[in-house]
Amino acid sequence: MPFPLQIATSSAAGALITLIGVFVGSVLSGRTQRRLWNRSKQIDVCADILSESTRVYHAMAAKWRRGVPIDWVTWNQALAAIWLVGEPEVVEAALSMDKTFWKQNARINRGEMTEESWAAALDTIDADRLRFANTVRVHVSSIKTRLTAIPTGRTVLLQHEHTEVDTPATDGSA
Repeated sequence: MPFPLQIATSSAAGALITLIGVFVGSVLSGRTQRRLWNRSKQIDVCADILSESTRVYHAMAAKWRRGVPIDWVTWNQALAAIWLVGEPEVVEAALSMDKTFWKQNARINRGEMTEESWAAALDTIDADRLRFANTVRVHVSSIKTRLTAIPTGRTVLLQHEHTEVDTPATDGSA
């Protein structure tokens, strides 16, 4: 009778090992899926933050120049989303940008903005946006190279003005 007992034991051990393998595989697969979902969600939310920061950037200019009120709802929604899924460093960089926006908004409300101070405010906002983008690249996207500038209409305009001033015209119009 030892022979049937060995078969039963061997079969039970094989089934148990198979079940353990299925369990471990599902745990590892589930963990990987959650990690990939979280990373994908963070990238989407970070893109929303940058997109909204551009909108707020332009809305602040409209408020300063023409008194147009700023709609903060979508900016605050993007911040809430990053606070839910973001890495701590990313959340901190977004919070820094938010603080800068509100400080500059308060200066506009108090009528303290001049052309010179507006240019300085935009430099600060651009620096915060660049810091946020680089933080996302390092902590979410695992890209180790850092950006040196955030593309904005202002950046392109400044580069264009610089080129026009420093480069003589080649079409004979100079």
